[in-house]
Amino acid sequence: MYIFSSVTVFIKILSFFSDKRDVYLAFKALNVSETGFLCEEEFMEVYSVTRLHWKVSYNTAIFG
Repeated sequence: MYIFSSVTVFIKILSFFSDKRDVYLAFKALNVSETGFLCEEEFMEVYSVTRLHWKVSYNTAIFG
């Protein structure tokens, strides 16, 4: 199952976090099947090839 249609969509999504060249290189590293599209398993490795990480929030208010 492919969740991104192409490198263009991937760049648009992640360019908010980094420059386009770094995002393109991350896509190339993730696309191990070399199809030009990312499947779900490939995309799940996004945190291992980028500097993105989850940040724990200690906000005590649940909905407000």
